[in-house]
Amino acid sequence: MKRDFVFRSLLAVGICVLSLVVYSGLASLAEIVEAAPRRITQGVLSFNFALDGKTTGQSTSTASQSLPEAVHISVSSSVLISAAVKKVMPIYPPACRCSGLVQVQIVINQDGQVEEAQVLSGHPLIRASALDAARQWLFKPIEHVGNSIRVHGVLTFRFKTEKDGTPTVAAEAQPISPRLQQIWRKLHPSVSALIERLAAKGVPTANEAAFVQNGKANLEVQLTNKTDAAIAQLKKLGFVVKQNSPSSKLVTGRLPIEKLESLAGLEIVRYVSPLSRK
Repeated sequence: MKRDFVFRSLLAVGICVLSLVVYSGLASLAEIVEAAPRRITQGVLSFNFALDGKTTGQSTSTASQSLPEAVHISVSSSVLISAAVKKVMPIYPPACRCSGLVQVQIVINQDGQVEEAQVLSGHPLIRASALDAARQWLFKPIEHVGNSIRVHGVLTFRFKTEKDGTPTVAAEAQPISPRLQQIWRKLHPSVSALIERLAAKGVPTANEAAFVQNGKANLEVQLTNKTDAAIAQLKKLGFVVKQNSPSSKLVTGRLPIEKLESLAGLEIVRYVSPLSRK
């Protein structure tokens, strides 16, 4: 009887120890499973534009340099024109002798269709024609890490009259430096549109008036890591800091518009957004 009691006691203790081991193992497994999505999300980010099976632009970065969530992804006019499968040119209004550039900012959905369009600049008599044409463009879906995404961009149409009097309209890709092509993803559409307008030597747009004054842009800059050295880099570029909360990686301030490309090129900068003047 005594032996049976001892045996049962040892068996009960063994079962308890085994249960603790199994529970501990399952808990560790649960932690691994729970952490797995985070590792995928915070891993390497590849940003590709797939056109005709080729990659026209690629940027790879770690979690500290990845894109902020819910940002507007912009692409340059050269990428838009390369991705277009249907290009509709504006109709030159009859008896219209005006000429110049018309910029139309568009939003392309995952299927490559233009779902939003607005004129940023251009002569009043040719704006409507440019807007109507831009809405009819179709594009190959632009991909981000293998998934089709909505993107923003600017189409620029040049209206001009040839020497023989023939009116012509053409879509132009504004000359953007290769370095800026690689960092375009760091710019809000309104900021990238401003850079393209400067490259085209166009007149200031109504959209710019919301955040640009006296040649300086009011901006909200998200940094990869806020340090005294990072703030010093911004100031060296000419960025006048207005707000710099210690608890946030955001910095607000003003910068001459001709320095926007240099700002986006800084490694410490993650995303640049316009800050409307109040």
